[in-house]
Amino acid sequence: MAKLIYLAAPYWNRFADIRARRVAEASAFAYGRASRGDLIFSPLSHSTGILNHAHGSEPPSEDYWRELGAEIAGRCDTVWVLMFPGWETSAGIEAELSAAGRAGIEIEFINPPNCIEWPRENDGA
Repeated sequence: MAKLIYLAAPYWNRFADIRARRVAEASAFAYGRASRGDLIFSPLSHSTGILNHAHGSEPPSEDYWRELGAEIAGRCDTVWVLMFPGWETSAGIEAELSAAGRAGIEIEFINPPNCIEWPRENDGA
């Protein structure tokens, strides 16, 4: 049976274009792995799809997304962290890694090639 992979990546940034790029890059990475047959869950792709239906109503809180991410991460077989700029200070990733650690789940850190082009200093995370 294939391992279930949780794809952690930072989301929040004060710049909407950086948030959108993080979602796009995480989704592209998840698609690439899924097309190879990996069972992968990308919370950025999942939550963005849900938020597209908010239509001006109050979306779920940041705490809701953090709790959901940590809960799902703790149930997967492995957690992969996309090391986009800001991953080290992401409260969401901190919660996901904490849940994975408590559950004894393996964690792998991934530096996708496109991340090298991103601004590293004062990126607003």
